[in-house]
Amino acid sequence: MQAHLVGVIAGLEALAARNDTAPLLLRLSDPAAAECVAGVWETAAASRLRARVLNLLNAARAHRGHVWVAGFDEHRLHAFGERASALAVFGSMPRPGGLPHGWVPAAPPDPPWAGEDCCICVEEFSSPWPTQHARSRATPCRWHCSHAVCRDCDAHIQQAANSRCPLCRAPRRVHMHP
Repeated sequence: MQAHLVGVIAGLEALAARNDTAPLLLRLSDPAAAECVAGVWETAAASRLRARVLNLLNAARAHRGHVWVAGFDEHRLHAFGERASALAVFGSMPRPGGLPHGWVPAAPPDPPWAGEDCCICVEEFSSPWPTQHARSRATPCRWHCSHAVCRDCDAHIQQAANSRCPLCRAPRRVHMHP
């Protein structure tokens, strides 16, 4: 856990040195580090590291406006984790003026990939963002192409012998675990 917190500190310090104002999503893959940063668990051995992380996060919030902390294994099939990844992709996309004024994480605007259908089952996505619904769009960038699939079809493709993009055969970038 301490190694993860030291890494978080180094990353936040490097981002602060860049002096940009882009939104920040800090994803912690170590459950203990995520609990420590979230304030759910405080260990005496990491109290100084936790204090430093919280100071850097507060400074980032003051400078960037939007800062989120998420703790999950990004290679697991969890709707919240997939949604956080999709929001991170969306937030990192270049656009004039950054995110729309007044944007809140609970109600994100439609992403540029909205309005598509699943290229496997040809059903309309129930949501352009990953949700618990099987027909919601899977996180973007599953392959080295821009084709879109629903979460249900993505799970079936991963179990198949060939996990390449079903349309263009692009290799898969991210392999999810059940």
